[in-house]
Amino acid sequence: MEWKEKGNNFFTVGNYGASIQCYSKAIEATKANAADAGNLKLEVLYSNRSAAYVKYGKAKEALEDAEESVRISPTWGKAYGRKGKALFELGRYSESLEAYEEGLAVDKTNPTLRLGMGECRTALENEQKRKEEEAKKKEEEEGEDPLASFFDEVEGLVGDKNKQQTEDKETDENKDNEKKKGPRFIVNHKEQIKDWTGTNQIERLLGPSYKWLNLNPFRVFDLPIEATEEDIKRRYKKLSQLVHPDKNKDSRADEAFDQVKRAHRKLMDEIQREVAVKTIQQCRERVERTRKRLIKKGISEEEILKKDGSLEEAIDKEIKKEFATQEYNHGKSDDMKRKYANREREKEKQEAEYWRKIKEREDLYRETRDDRVKDWQTFEQNAKKQKKFGNAYRPPQVKVEMAKRREEDKKKHKGAGIDESYKATWR
Repeated sequence: MEWKEKGNNFFTVGNYGASIQCYSKAIEATKANAADAGNLKLEVLYSNRSAAYVKYGKAKEALEDAEESVRISPTWGKAYGRKGKALFELGRYSESLEAYEEGLAVDKTNPTLRLGMGECRTALENEQKRKEEEAKKKEEEEGEDPLASFFDEVEGLVGDKNKQQTEDKETDENKDNEKKKGPRFIVNHKEQIKDWTGTNQIERLLGPSYKWLNLNPFRVFDLPIEATEEDIKRRYKKLSQLVHPDKNKDSRADEAFDQVKRAHRKLMDEIQREVAVKTIQQCRERVERTRKRLIKKGISEEEILKKDGSLEEAIDKEIKKEFATQEYNHGKSDDMKRKYANREREKEKQEAEYWRKIKEREDLYRETRDDRVKDWQTFEQNAKKQKKFGNAYRPPQVKVEMAKRREEDKKKHKGAGIDESYKATWR
């Protein structure tokens, strides 16, 4: 018991090295079942030494002690907090978040665990922003198109599909004929979402290049453009039940639900939904025209199928590229707008500063008006006095001391035989 108290005292005053040594001796004594070990619990000692290691800058050792504490007492929330803190210091933010979540599962009222989760989420967001900024900076330095890798990925996905299976031409023709007839599209929700789970939907929504792919709101809900507003609401409700952070404990649930909310806002806004529908329709028409033109040039459908995949695959690829291109151009436009806005703000600041100085000068001129008036009145009074007494020369009034000194100087000069007769001409 004595070693633990000493360790606590050293920890309180910031002497973490000595604190670690004391906790280590307490652990050894407890393991040896020594008489002076008292009723100390190993999980508490490992937890305390883990905290001391963190403060001492040895996060790796802190993690080992925290894991040992969790192993000994898997239902003790504080041990998970130590583990989360050690992982956080090691920069392993995702694992740290998981440790805090595990701790809350056994100790739901622990405020330290909730605070740690908030720190982890903030760190993950900052890390993601930093990576995006670095990637953007790298792309700008290299002068590469940021869409190039995404387009290559889209092409690769189509290529993989072609390698696996080539669709039957007659099936494509039947689908095209059905589109021309234009039957009312009915969404079979029960059949389409029967295999949906929280895990596979998070994987679908947050897969590779998901920020580009999810620009198409219909893709997020896995709905055709013919879907009604009622269909959209039903899909939103289902996805919310699966990926909402309150119902899904996956650490990525927040981001997945954010993607669902963005798509829902777009589709519930009449203008944005109409823009999305027109974009998809234009892509479909463009691909169909291109295929017809190639066939007229004598290129066989087999060659087209081999290069671009089936009609639906080519349309899907074109839609992905179009939404990504629009977002990229919109981002460039936003950058230009921001730069222009910054220039305008700077110009406004300069102009405001100019007028502020003008106003200060005018205020100062008004404030000093009385002083100027007094100065002018004093000047006029002096001028009147000068006119009254004339401009006759008035010798300055010499101080007594100066007069005596001059008389002494005259006597000295006379004694030295200095001729001062020239002064007679002054009269």
